[in-house]
Amino acid sequence: MQTFDFTGKTVFVAGGTSGINLGIAEAFAKVGAKLAVVSRSQNRIDEAQRQLRVFGGEVMALSADVRNVEAISAALKTAHDSLGEIDILVSGAAGNFPSRALDMSANGFKAVVDIDLLGTFNVLRHGHAHLHKPGAVVVNISAPQALLPMPLRGSHQHQRPCKRLSVASRWGVWAQSKMSQIWFYSWRRRGPLTSAVL
Repeated sequence: MQTFDFTGKTVFVAGGTSGINLGIAEAFAKVGAKLAVVSRSQNRIDEAQRQLRVFGGEVMALSADVRNVEAISAALKTAHDSLGEIDILVSGAAGNFPSRALDMSANGFKAVVDIDLLGTFNVLRHGHAHLHKPGAVVVNISAPQALLPMPLRGSHQHQRPCKRLSVASRWGVWAQSKMSQIWFYSWRRRGPLTSAVL
């Protein structure tokens, strides 16, 4: 039995071509939402679009890197112009490179922070202009290690404890979600409900 009906609603999913984000997009596609899925890889968004269109709804595939302000701003505007005012904005683009603490490089750490944390900020900052509908919602995808750092295993060859480079950036995503109502207010409008999924 179908519980929800999102017919006529517009959902924008940054990072919506794999993992939990593709699953979120699929769930909305099944209940009738119009979708815009965004990723850096044209091949991946084309494949995601093919999968999502099976459910019969309208699906836009947009290539953009969340680290690139102009690109993500343009993607949000294109989605808004084509599909209408955004009802649900999902920011889930992520990067992660498992590494032992002493093996982390500054460049590796920065790459993850730029994708996870700066990327989330860019989606929020430029998405707010398209979230005027009453009841609009922002969902930021974080991770359990944002609040509970956890050791992982390395490759099957080495099997040594390692740490995710994403711990700090995912905590930042969680904190951004907590602060976003203040941000939206400072950007001269009351913002949508914002939450983080850990």
